[in-house]
Amino acid sequence: MPLDQDTRARRREARISAGADDLQRWLADLARAGLAEAAARPWSSFEQMAARLVDAQAPGLARFVRALGGLPHSAADWPERMLIDLGQLSLLLDAWRRLDALEPDLQAEVRGLVGINESREAVLSRPPVHDVWDVVGRRILDGERMRVQRTWLWGQRSRRWALLLDFAVGGQSIEQRVVPGTTFEADLCFYSGAVPLRAIPKDPPVPVGPVTLLSAQLINGLLTSFAQALGRNPWLERMPGVLGKMVIQRGPREAWWARDELDATVRLSGASGWYLLALSGGAAVDLFGEWDGFSFRPLSALIGERLVVLPELLRT
Repeated sequence: MPLDQDTRARRREARISAGADDLQRWLADLARAGLAEAAARPWSSFEQMAARLVDAQAPGLARFVRALGGLPHSAADWPERMLIDLGQLSLLLDAWRRLDALEPDLQAEVRGLVGINESREAVLSRPPVHDVWDVVGRRILDGERMRVQRTWLWGQRSRRWALLLDFAVGGQSIEQRVVPGTTFEADLCFYSGAVPLRAIPKDPPVPVGPVTLLSAQLINGLLTSFAQALGRNPWLERMPGVLGKMVIQRGPREAWWARDELDATVRLSGASGWYLLALSGGAAVDLFGEWDGFSFRPLSALIGERLVVLPELLRT
């Protein structure tokens, strides 16, 4: 006899809980051995744990584990990042065990992080946000199994961010529903979450024109917004933002920085330093990008009244 939906959901949650307990023991061993030992571990150690979590129907937790394994080989400041990620992952496991005690938006955030995603139908059933949306930037992340396209929107009237996610497996192409540098009118329905960003259009977007203006702030404003968002969602990986009147500078050890009119600076990630310097001619420009708590990754720049999208090679 086929199982009903509620029974299947309860069985999946039980499997996830068993996987979370297994992961907690694995994390305790990792922390006990120390970060240096973690960096020396073969990739297979992380991949085996991730595979067990996939079997436990917790692909979100598996993604966290794979990201941990890649940190020592992808970032010079990996010890600090790994320590933060270990704390966030431990907090997530604790939140999963106390799921019923959390408020609804945080429950939805935790469920999504472990890998239980809301259905498209459920999202589209919510009241939409109607606005004129600026398509201000895009980033494509290539993983081992999937390609993810992240397209950022800014609502001119609602003054809020929206994120469109598109996926491709293998050699599949990704449908380009909207184009960076353009503006469209549409109803967007947002996924639940402590900091709701991800959305999907309810109907086909109606083109309006090009992006000619960005709602910019100083570096301190971006840091404040990020801190406030982290207070609501401690697992937030990145925050979109527009930094106004930034001067591009090259610093020590070939690092690139952006400085605002108050002489505050942020380190730029990616490979766009020379390109931005040439694009701006040394003058101040508005930059849109993603802030992850360590560095700002530019995705586009406003030159005059024209939004210039950085080439994909320079955004990675």
